[in-house]
Amino acid sequence: MLTVTTNRHIDPKTFRELTSWSVYKMARETDIPIQSLYNYLKEPSDPKYREPKLYIKRLFGEIYSRLDA
Repeated sequence: MLTVTTNRHIDPKTFRELTSWSVYKMARETDIPIQSLYNYLKEPSDPKYREPKLYIKRLFGEIYSRLDA
């Protein structure tokens, strides 16, 4: 069976808006520490905000493409 995936990059904030997943569920499904997710979800003006790395965006894009299929 051939699986075709798109190379979507979705940041955690957009992923959460699209799926309505809780931060806890996102952490549980991705094995990303919950505190890191909170930092990714903060507003860019917040001093604790962290820009998600490319591999984090790829991971959420892959999960979303599988949910969307």
